[in-house]
This record gives sequence, structure tokens and C-alpha cells, in this order.
Amino acid sequence: MRSVITAYLRRDWLVWSSYRFAAIFQLAAVAGVIIGIAFAGDIIVKRSSIFEGSKDYASFALAGLAFTDALFSGLTGPSSAVRAAQTSGTLEPVFLTPVGAWQFVVGSSAFQVALAFVRTGLFVIAAVLFLGYWHNADVVAAFLIFVPAFLTFLGLGLLASAFTVVVKQGEPVVAGYLALSGLLGGTLFPVRLLPAWMQTIAQFLPLTHALQGLRLALAGHGVLAVSSSLGALVVLALLLVPMGLLAVTKATQRARREGSLVVY
Repeated sequence: MRSVITAYLRRDWLVWSSYRFAAIFQLAAVAGVIIGIAFAGDIIVKRSSIFEGSKDYASFALAGLAFTDALFSGLTGPSSAVRAAQTSGTLEPVFLTPVGAWQFVVGSSAFQVALAFVRTGLFVIAAVLFLGYWHNADVVAAFLIFVPAFLTFLGLGLLASAFTVVVKQGEPVVAGYLALSGLLGGTLFPVRLLPAWMQTIAQFLPLTHALQGLRLALAGHGVLAVSSSLGALVVLALLLVPMGLLAVTKATQRARREGSLVVY
């Protein structure tokens, strides 16, 4: 498995690095978002009591943007990889090789996930070094929240890729879920500011629990303080990852029987 992912990482790195300005544009985008939020934090009235452990809006929004990017990559990466292989005509030839369906899906999305992790790292480093945030963060609690949160979104991504293999068009479903999560999950504003019925919906979204736990951990709260979010994410990860792996395998088998791997 490691060699498969390494091979796909090397392939996608060579493609990405051939566009010489790609890295510059990504760095510029991160810097632009950080500067914009830093100024917004001075404009918005600071009500620390609503920002889930964050001391002001800027640190609240930075945490939301940085980690939402990394988590969403687990959802968008697999389905995008399948769709790209469909449209380029390489999906069927790949499945004629010893590479398993789930290995292809995970390996093909590994580079985009790695890029998202790098962007998140840049956000965190800039926030700590230049903006003075999260110096008292509980790294262990943040790590324990992030791992099952990412695995949860990866499980959703595997399910989305299986849907793409069968139906051929998974982007609208993924885009709709991302929009709903981004709006209700607390990326840019606290969930508690939403109407009561929206808050109820938000509690069923993995992003809500992930960002709540991560923000508390960044503010210095320990594992006990994030235990409710951690428990929900662990349960979701344990359910969704096996379901996603099984769905990809079954969807591929069905597409092979129907001869529809080359159809998109």
C-alpha cells in the first residue's frame, strides 16, 4: 500500500510542480486570507464569550478556515480522483492492474490531501508566529480530534467516489454537502448564533464537532474538555471508513460487470 501511495504522490508532484507558479499562487492565497481575517478581527466587535474558546474573531475564523480546508480535502479528493480518471479514460486500465480500487482512490487523492495539509500548516504557523495565537494549545487534544475528524471525511469521500463510479456524476452531491457544512458547521461564525432549528441540523454534521473540539484544544483545553466531540468523531470514523472501503469495492465490481467504467 505504501508503494502505491508513494507512486501516486510522485506522479502528482511532477504534474503539479510543472506549473511553476502554482506554489506561489497557493502561498499568496494563504497570505491574503490571513491578512484579510486579521484586519476583520479588528473591525468586528470582540465578544470572546461566543467564540468557543478563541479570544477574538480572527483566531476563530483562522482556525475554521485552516482546518476546514484540510478536512474537506478528505471528502473531495477521492471523488475528484475518480472523476478525473473517468474523463481521461484511465479508470478502466488502472483497474486492470494489481492496484485495488480503494488503493487507487486513496493513492490518487493523496497529493491533494498533502497540499491541503501544507496549507493548514502554513495557517497555523503564521497564526502562532505572527499573530500571537494558540501559544497555549493542547497539541495532544488537537491531534486526537483531527485524526478521527479527517478519517470521517475520508470515509465520506470514499462513499462519494463509489457514488461517482456508479452514477458518473458525484460533484453536485459533494458540492451541496460542502456548502451545507461550511454554512452550518461553524467555519466562519459560531454555531450558537444560528436559529435553533439550524443548530439542531449542525449537530449532525461532523465538521461542527471537529471545529468545536479543535478550537477548544487550540485555546488550551485538554482531552477531557473535547471528549464529547472526540467521542462523536471516533464513532463516525469507525462507521464511515469501513462503509466507504466496502462501497468503493462493490461499486467497482458492479461497474466492471456492466462494462461502464469507461462511461462518464
